[in-house]
Amino acid sequence: MTMQLSLYSLVSGATPDSDPPLQPSDDEARRWVLEELGKPEYRQGDVTLLERIGATIERFFSSFDGPGVPVSPVGVVILIVVVVGLIGVAVWWAGKPRRRGLGASANAVFDVDSTLSAAAHRNLAERAARIGDWQVAIRERFRAIARELEERTIIEPRPGRTAHEIATEAGPILPEIADRLLGGAGIFDDVCYGSRPASAAQYGELKSLDQSTAKAKPEFDAAAPAAGWAGPQ
Repeated sequence: MTMQLSLYSLVSGATPDSDPPLQPSDDEARRWVLEELGKPEYRQGDVTLLERIGATIERFFSSFDGPGVPVSPVGVVILIVVVVGLIGVAVWWAGKPRRRGLGASANAVFDVDSTLSAAAHRNLAERAARIGDWQVAIRERFRAIARELEERTIIEPRPGRTAHEIATEAGPILPEIADRLLGGAGIFDDVCYGSRPASAAQYGELKSLDQSTAKAKPEFDAAAPAAGWAGPQ
């Protein structure tokens, strides 16, 4: 009951010791708020959030004991401002750009702003392997493979590639490890995006593939029609 009196004082502008002002009834005030929230501009946000806010307001007005409890226009305006502010925050948060999704596929190998070299990714992979974090080790080792392919100009640098796309593009140019590249891409996808458990054996496969990738001899001329890129000019 004490909380209801406090809420009443905030919305109505009256105190328990003062006479209630001549104000609209709670039904009228509730209608004003719900009509305001029903305007089209508020529908651009999270509909579920609006429904929750509307239900909360409905429960708030219904919580008063007596019928026809007066509610001041000032209190209604304050309530509307608070609600609109919450909606604005929700819309702003929903519209914030995320790092992934700005030019990258949902399961891209690299983050959008990735600039690390193949050697740097290998170092991160080895550090993770030493502490048994096989998921990070596998992720960074495949990134080292992908960056190695870019640094050797086997494939063009392009943000947003998936592991399968990298293997498919590089395979015809490096036919001796084409099947292994596809297998490595499968390991990367399973562990990093498929919620599959990572293992030391899988990391060992990618480490061996990385070493083979660095030594493999490209066959640009033979692969040009399939790969769609003639290699370095």
